[in-house]
Amino acid sequence: MATIAWLISICAFMGGLAVKADLPFAHAHDVGNVLLAISVFACPLLWDNWMARALLPGKQRLMACIALVVFVPVILLS
Repeated sequence: MATIAWLISICAFMGGLAVKADLPFAHAHDVGNVLLAISVFACPLLWDNWMARALLPGKQRLMACIALVVFVPVILLS
């Protein structure tokens, strides 16, 4: 599970940086911020200690990631 979380985190981080740097459409900054937020929610290194797990448990982090992924088309349509 940690391997999948690392893969999602790295891909979302690199995608967020690429979107913010290179895409010329109007909401590129917003999409980049959403991808960077997904990378923070998925990163297992940040959520390894007990204080962070108490702040936002694993299921809630998963739901936050899913909500952010679903929110990207809404940004693109507006």
